[in-house]
Amino acid sequence: MPKPKPTFIPDPRFYTAYQVATLLGKSETWFKTHRANLERRGFPKRNELIDGWDAKAIEHYCDLKSGIRQPVSNVETEEDILERLNR
Repeated sequence: MPKPKPTFIPDPRFYTAYQVATLLGKSETWFKTHRANLERRGFPKRNELIDGWDAKAIEHYCDLKSGIRQPVSNVETEEDILERLNR
């Protein structure tokens, strides 16, 4: 007797163009028309290997654009170094 299929179905990590458009509240046609402009402004590019857009990268982009999240900087400023040394 074959094993029953598991009931757990994870949310996809990568989205199709249709799913990206829906997430943005736009049509797939709108997304395809505006994709290059969005990418020039930092929107995540399609992952060629997986053939889709990374859901977490899109979420991060939207958070940055809405001001919910601040950009992460890997560059330590002189002020950061002095503060760390004076602890």
